[in-house]
Amino acid sequence: IADEIYQFKDWDRKKLHVLLSLDPESVDVTKQGVKRADHDFANAWTNEYGKGRVFYTALGHREEVWADPRFLTHLVNGIAWTLRDAPPARPAAATGEEGFQWLLQAAAPPAEWKQVGPGGFKLDNGVATANGGMGLWYLDGPRFKDFVLRLEYRQAKPSANSGVYVRFPRVDGTPNLPIDEGYEIQIYSSEPAKNATGAIYSFQPPSEVPQKPAGEWNDMEIAATGQKYTVRLNGKVINTYTGSRALEGMIGLQNHDDEVAFRNVRVKELR
Repeated sequence: IADEIYQFKDWDRKKLHVLLSLDPESVDVTKQGVKRADHDFANAWTNEYGKGRVFYTALGHREEVWADPRFLTHLVNGIAWTLRDAPPARPAAATGEEGFQWLLQAAAPPAEWKQVGPGGFKLDNGVATANGGMGLWYLDGPRFKDFVLRLEYRQAKPSANSGVYVRFPRVDGTPNLPIDEGYEIQIYSSEPAKNATGAIYSFQPPSEVPQKPAGEWNDMEIAATGQKYTVRLNGKVINTYTGSRALEGMIGLQNHDDEVAFRNVRVKELR
């Protein structure tokens, strides 16, 4: 779609669910007046505000756009979502996220997500919230070898306990086997400790814990290449660990009695 757009200088992708972004190849970013140094221009997004929902689109300046069925579908679905009549549209990948595939971002989880152990996860508007436990919600089927895993998490209270499991080769009906054969990247306390947030659970503590206060979203990245594991929290490398376990396996999220929410879980396989 070709249309006149606005530039939004101060918007923050981390606070919004971006639906559409401008193709940077379609714009001369060296022109005077281009405001964003990262060349990341969002055109449409959704957001939660209080008890309501907000849908915004910058499209629709040109008359011919209103005759385009793609725009009309976009508009109607956005309105339906604000009225809670439809699931949120799939978020667009941010600049620098080419090659990532979404594991969790829809209003209903893929059939491959399965729960083992007590408790579980409640999914609402693309946010999976842990309850009860201790259990594991895992993606059954695909095995990941070398990869970069990105997600956002939010603790309901300080030191709410959860974790991200990677490279466990089997489950066999118990949440304990994955932690014995794979690795758990801990979500827990900001206080320096062996098993603080960002720790390779029971193996290596993080160097620091730049975790945000309870109620705010944190960005976590886990990279696995060979036996090297690198954990980033809110943009900072906080753990680099050399392992000795399986080089390929599944990915899962732990529920451990506390309320911890996850969203925007996506992975990029490294070839």
